[in-house]
Amino acid sequence: MLIQQVAHNLANAGRSEAEILLLTTHAASEPADPFNGYYLLMAAQVYEEIGEIPLAVHYYARVLKNHPDLIVKGESVHLYCLQRLVELENRAQERIGYYKELSSPRFSGQVEHPGTLYFRLAQSYEQVGNWEQAIKAYNLFLGTADLEVPGVTNASRVAAEGVPLHCARRTWTVPGRGPRVGAGRD
Repeated sequence: MLIQQVAHNLANAGRSEAEILLLTTHAASEPADPFNGYYLLMAAQVYEEIGEIPLAVHYYARVLKNHPDLIVKGESVHLYCLQRLVELENRAQERIGYYKELSSPRFSGQVEHPGTLYFRLAQSYEQVGNWEQAIKAYNLFLGTADLEVPGVTNASRVAAEGVPLHCARRTWTVPGRGPRVGAGRD
């Protein structure tokens, strides 16, 4: 793969911009090349390395949406892109879609820490206010043997405390006692 070799030579020479230009120009000018998804993955990695995270996210997502999956060195290109996207994407709604795809049967057995995936999915659902789905994801998390989540102390307690509270009967609430419209006006 000549393109890959030239890209590696440019990377070794510290010419990141030239590497990106080579990879993206080739993908645009040769749309039938079956390796374009891999070339755009390489461009996304370079963008990530030089700190251009929004562009890295764009290219990782583009690989998923526009190119068939490839196996490179025994690894799925789509799986790699999804794993990077859940780390880099700032928008919770987008992350939810990526987490759901990671948890699909397509990647069954390939996700290294499914518990972490479900926990982070639940957190993303919470961020968009979808409490029902958050509780389902927390329950999936609690059903795994993988209850340690990097960066979260007592993740299993956090999940376990949220599930019963959500599922509890709301007998302690008083219907119709919310804030009144126009309350406090003269």
